[in-house]
Amino acid sequence: LQEFQTNAYDHGFQASIRIIKKTFGNDVFTELDVPEESLKVVGNGCVAQVLVGNTNKQKLIAIKVIHPGIRDSITADIRILQYATWFVETYIPGVHNWSLVESVNEFESLMMSQLDMVEEGKSLDRFRANFHNSGNKKSGKHYNGSSSGDNGIAEHVVFPKPLWPYVTQNVLVETFESGIPCSDMLGFVENSIDMKLENNDNSIPPLSVSLSGNQEVRKEVAQIGVNAFLKMIFEDNFVHGDMHPGNILIRCTEGQENSSVDTSPYVEMVILDAGIVSELDPSDKQNLFDLFKAIARNGGDEAARLMINRSTWNSAQLELLRTRLTDSGSRPVKENPNSIREPDIFCAEMKVLVNEIHEHGIFLGRISIGNLLERVLMLCRQHNVKLDAKFIQIVVAIGIVEGLGKRFDPEMDILGKAIPYIVKATVADNMDWSLRKRNREVVPKRNLE
Repeated sequence: LQEFQTNAYDHGFQASIRIIKKTFGNDVFTELDVPEESLKVVGNGCVAQVLVGNTNKQKLIAIKVIHPGIRDSITADIRILQYATWFVETYIPGVHNWSLVESVNEFESLMMSQLDMVEEGKSLDRFRANFHNSGNKKSGKHYNGSSSGDNGIAEHVVFPKPLWPYVTQNVLVETFESGIPCSDMLGFVENSIDMKLENNDNSIPPLSVSLSGNQEVRKEVAQIGVNAFLKMIFEDNFVHGDMHPGNILIRCTEGQENSSVDTSPYVEMVILDAGIVSELDPSDKQNLFDLFKAIARNGGDEAARLMINRSTWNSAQLELLRTRLTDSGSRPVKENPNSIREPDIFCAEMKVLVNEIHEHGIFLGRISIGNLLERVLMLCRQHNVKLDAKFIQIVVAIGIVEGLGKRFDPEMDILGKAIPYIVKATVADNMDWSLRKRNREVVPKRNLE
């Protein structure tokens, strides 16, 4: 898939120039202080071409231009997918509880938003706010693995800045962020070839670090990527849904040479293409938190019951199921085709699965999250437990990030990394609930004098 991430359809350099001038006027490059002859194409994604230009002040900017005709093409593809999933769910038993139709509808919404550069610009602004990208001074120290506070994850993650008002539905002008594509680094890591990570950002000294054999840098890249993703889920509830290696750049500089200070390499991760994002409503967010907490506590049966109780079947079917779960002496009932089948067995099998996770740990080199999720989906299919489309969307995003972490640090324990975020989010939610309760209970006394 790497080839499709950066070398997809090329609609041509001159076509992009025409679109940019038509959108902003013939004087746009003068206004941007970018000589037209300095522009060059640096990549072609699935939905847009990316150009880079150098301003007269030696500042680089990036311009994303939507491929002409791409909206009609994607709309036609989505209609085919919708028909195919409807056919599969209608005629293949047990598949309807995978929420395929809902997932395709959710995917359509995501793709349409990805085709709107205004939405991407707004998402970039929000990510920059969440990760404090508004000119905060960098400490220059390596990432210490913390989720917040001094030298936390936010310091080591960078998003491009959209240059308003040069943002429209078809064109996005943003700051250019330098770095080595993570997809390129992976080849060097796996082949153990010496590599220098050069940095063109004037705000960071132009030093370099050898990646070959540098386990510290490789592990730090994995730490930053996984912790940034966990922060998006549990702290921000605003998740980048397309963190594949082609959308990630790495820049790295040497630490201080003075032995009295930290000499570890300083690593930054630049995350591009914020066209696909996920945000859960309060109930979906709580469902996800509760499920993660149950798994973190080794409560496989609890996780299973949460999935059952929050399955998207209608309330009458759920009431029937709850009766069967809570009243062990109840007589067997004839199941509706949409009813959850053998919930007690589903709970037992989920308990076995979660026990396996805790016995071995989710070390990326020893276990595949993708395989684990596949086993969960198969259990849901066998027992007719219907999952919400947004939950599946988050699951897919987790699978994408797993690939990044696994190839840089196979010994990383994702569950161990997630627990502090879960605890922090739970404490924050409990404090918020207590405050709301206290505000409801405190009734101001009326002055009767």
